[in-house]
Amino acid sequence: MSQGADETFTNVRGVDEVVACVVECWASLFGARTCADRAAAPTVVEPAMAVVVQEMVDAGRAGMMLTTDPAAPTSGRLVIQASYGLGECVLGTQVEPDTYLVDKAGAVLLESRIGSKAFELLRHPDGGQWRITVDARRSSQSALTDREVLDLAALGMQVEAWAGAPHEVEWALEDGTAQVVDARPIATPTSRPPTVTA
Repeated sequence: MSQGADETFTNVRGVDEVVACVVECWASLFGARTCADRAAAPTVVEPAMAVVVQEMVDAGRAGMMLTTDPAAPTSGRLVIQASYGLGECVLGTQVEPDTYLVDKAGAVLLESRIGSKAFELLRHPDGGQWRITVDARRSSQSALTDREVLDLAALGMQVEAWAGAPHEVEWALEDGTAQVVDARPIATPTSRPPTVTA
């Protein structure tokens, strides 16, 4: 499963499978997309990659958050996208997620747009994942309560304060508890790094 230029694997089980997936991640450093990115932003630095292996979060709902709205960077608001199941549906733009705009200063939910959320990916007990169709009634409901939106916004603001810069935060809710599964600076034309990172 791939979400960016480099490969990402979820719900990997057993040492042998973990090792094989780490090798696949390293190999993706020389894949067509990654090589094209390097060609577009030439650098003399040899390509290198560290592979993060972390415990899988059994997400009931997940998504991503931009701690500054890139469409209006001075607006003082952040953007949260959410769907059911694992977050790769949102990150890989496989479903139309729910989108929430939050005023950071007042911790106020400004706007909610409900996406179609046609399916969800769930962990398979034997490894890998299931793709499950979301029924029309559930699809038309918000994946998050207003309280959950504001709690996630607070978490995103903590990440931004700790890092000292706006961040893109991948998050997951497992049994109602929010967890950050990845966070990276929001790339802009002036802040985009010259090399591809994992």
